[in-house]
Amino acid sequence: MEQKALNADEVRILWEQVKAQERDKKQRKTALEGIPNRLGIVLKLQKLLRIFHKMGLSWHGSDSAEEEDRLADEVCRLITYAESIGVDLEGVLRRRFHKEGEWFMEWEKKQH
Repeated sequence: MEQKALNADEVRILWEQVKAQERDKKQRKTALEGIPNRLGIVLKLQKLLRIFHKMGLSWHGSDSAEEEDRLADEVCRLITYAESIGVDLEGVLRRRFHKEGEWFMEWEKKQH
């Protein structure tokens, strides 16, 4: 029997159904349990902000006057902005790291 190929929307719907079944089996106490600890912090924040978005929430920020808290809020705002314009900030930063690393290795060669 020949099966009909699925279009992108059908694949996405099927994927969401499979993931929902997996979530039901795991009986998570919180949606945050779905964010693996092994991820880098930018990816973890992206996932957290996506969870917020799905639930109609937004980044609430900090009321603290501490420099570190204000800096963390700025990073989160940047991630939120990147998400809103469809930019994968983790990917962008990885590419920049690679580019800067290549430049540095070339610089090092010239020093010897």
